[in-house]
Amino acid sequence: MHVSGSDDGPVTVIDENAAPAAPLRLHHILAVVPTVGLLGGIPFANRVEPYVLGLPFLLFWVVMWVVTTSAVMAIIATIDSRIEDAEATREAKASRGTTGRPTA
Repeated sequence: MHVSGSDDGPVTVIDENAAPAAPLRLHHILAVVPTVGLLGGIPFANRVEPYVLGLPFLLFWVVMWVVTTSAVMAIIATIDSRIEDAEATREAKASRGTTGRPTA
């Protein structure tokens, strides 16, 4: 662990053993959808009636986007794990070389 900074400035702590950050991929943009839906839709959903599932419409709108957020995050996690599995398979094939046997 490395600590840098001066007496009057901010202190920066760097952990050399930390795993590198995962790259940002195109499908991560899906995380913006619930945010836009929840915050951007409030002015349009800001009414009490109609009641949906016994809830005022605004409350239903918020609950719907909370549930949708969980679904979108599950989709992103699934896509990430499939990409990681494909990369691991590709690396394993590359390490075997042309003989089909692992190289040192």
